[in-house]
This record gives sequence, C-alpha cells and structure tokens, in this order.
Amino acid sequence: MFQIDVAEGIKSVKYLLDIWKIVAASGNPIKGGDFIVGSSGATGVAHRQFDFTDQDLDELPGDKNSQLFKVLGQNDRSLQYLDNLRVGNECLVFCLHGLGLDQDDFSELLMELPVRGIAPTLCGFHRLDVGLLPLTIEAHCYLTARFIESKLAELKPSSVVLVGFSTGADLLLRLPSYLSIPAATEVACLFLDANINEQTCFISKQLADIGGESKLASVRLAQEIAGVATDLDEWINIHSYLVKVLGKFRADLAPLSQFASEILEQHRGIEVTDFLKRSSGFLAWCDEFKFVFSGGEAHAALLSDLQSFSSNSEMGLGLPDQYLTWERERSHFDLLEVEFLSSVVGDFQVMSS
Repeated sequence: MFQIDVAEGIKSVKYLLDIWKIVAASGNPIKGGDFIVGSSGATGVAHRQFDFTDQDLDELPGDKNSQLFKVLGQNDRSLQYLDNLRVGNECLVFCLHGLGLDQDDFSELLMELPVRGIAPTLCGFHRLDVGLLPLTIEAHCYLTARFIESKLAELKPSSVVLVGFSTGADLLLRLPSYLSIPAATEVACLFLDANINEQTCFISKQLADIGGESKLASVRLAQEIAGVATDLDEWINIHSYLVKVLGKFRADLAPLSQFASEILEQHRGIEVTDFLKRSSGFLAWCDEFKFVFSGGEAHAALLSDLQSFSSNSEMGLGLPDQYLTWERERSHFDLLEVEFLSSVVGDFQVMSS
C-alpha cells in the first residue's frame, strides 16, 4: 500500500513554494522546467532566458556580426540558461560548456549541487538559437561577463565558483579582462581540460574546417574525430558528442566552425611556459583555482613539462602542484561525470564556508 511520509511531503511542498517565490519575484516564467521529488526533498532545474538590454550591449565588440546582434529584437538578443533555483545564495556556481555543447551538459551537476547553480549557453549554441550569426570569442566573453555580472548583482552571493569545460575553460581564462566581480566576493575557478596549446585542440582542429566542407567530407571528418577513441566508453562518449553537436548545427555549421577556428588560432605557437604564465595570473584574481586534465597521450608529455616548469623557481612561474591535477584514468568527457565533478567543485573552501 502506498504511504505518504508527511514530514517529507511538507518539506517538498515548502521547497517548491520557495522556488515559486524566486520565479515570481524575477518576473520570468520557467520554461521546460524539470523538477524531481525525492527522499531528500524537491530538486530540479529550470530552463530560463536572459534578455540583454541596450545598456548591456553598449560596449559589445565592433565587428559586423556583433553590431547586427545589437539591433536584433529583444527576444532574439538573448541567452538561454539552466538554473537550479536553490534557496539561499551564500555561494553561486556558474558552469561554462565546451565546443558546440550547451547548458544541458551540466543539468545533472545542477541537480546535485547544494547551492545555487547556473549554466548558460553561449549565444548561437542553443537549439533555440536558429539562424543567429556566428559571434567572435571576444563577443562571447563580453556577453557571458554581462550575464554573470547581472546574476551577481541580483543574487548578491558571498562567494562564486566559475567552472569551465574544454573551450569553456579557455573562455574562463579570458574572462578577467571582461568580468567585474565585487571585491568582497570570494572567487574560485575550476578549469576542466583547458587547451594548453595546439596539440590539445584536436577536435577544434577538425571542426574548424567542417563549415566549408561538403556533406560527405563532413562525415569523414566526424569519423576521424571518433577514431581517436581508445576504449568502448570513450568511443560512445565521442559519438554522443558528435550526434548532439552535428545534429544541432546540421543546418548551419558556420557558428561551430568559426568558434573552433578562433580557438585553434589562439593556441597556435603557444608554449607550455606561456600557458603557465597566463594561468598563474589567476593567483591574483582568484581566491582558489584548480586545473584538472584528463588522461591520454596529448596530455602526458605536456603535463610533465607543466609540472617541471611550474616547480622551477628560477623561472618565476609560481604555479604550485596543488593547482594541477591529472586524472590519468578519465577521458575528456569523463570529467563531466556528475559524482566526480560535484566532488571536485565541493572541495573548494568557498563551498564549505
């Protein structure tokens, strides 16, 4: 016979009422909300939309596509995101996705987080962004920074954790030039498989050329990408990635191709020491940060150099070993596995405080 735990029922109803208060106060409806009531209460994520104002776009980069973005209708110059709507904003977590991916890749993490978590999708990378002109990386950094600043001003957290996966980590490395965070707010940054140099930009290198290829050539490029898998799990992960990304951009590969081209170009000629110098700059910008790298041949030699140069005090790079973690048994996409990722995020002191 089905029995209702009254205490758990009251807790769940109260939690849902708290969520409703947040939504009602913001004036934005929940779109495609996905709420689950479990033994620990109600958890869930809501798909929401952030509309950029004229003021937000005042200093958007001056390239042609960015200027066209500025004159779009209010509903079109927007950013899609997931929000777990946790009550209590002592800590706020932002998650930035990888090449061609979107907010959905962090939905499980947002469900697990005990604090407020938000995962935006870069403009033009969501399935609802039909026909949006491809934007430059500079424009993406600018728009992402305005979105984060808006949420910081709205929620006023005492600490913030910024998580970047793959090219999302590359963007995160550039955000300090665009993003202003209140001085009293503690900041932690987590970089998951940030690109070190051109050697680690394998998928970007393949997808950079896909926009100008015939359909048959595009299929061959996809097969080359999948061919790097070293075991069944990795093969499945890569194929899932390709099905999602190429399926989403099938009608227009230009946004994907341009973004991949820019990522590749920005890592040409980069030495390990250049990466370390840029990364160590975060010691001044963050209270905490960590780089996590997956296993594989591309990282093995590079990480050996990273650790060697980092420990060389004469070079003055000053990036202690505790900021570098090599997950030898995990593939690239394994870094998004929810139990692992929630554990790494939870290790930051700003989360426990």
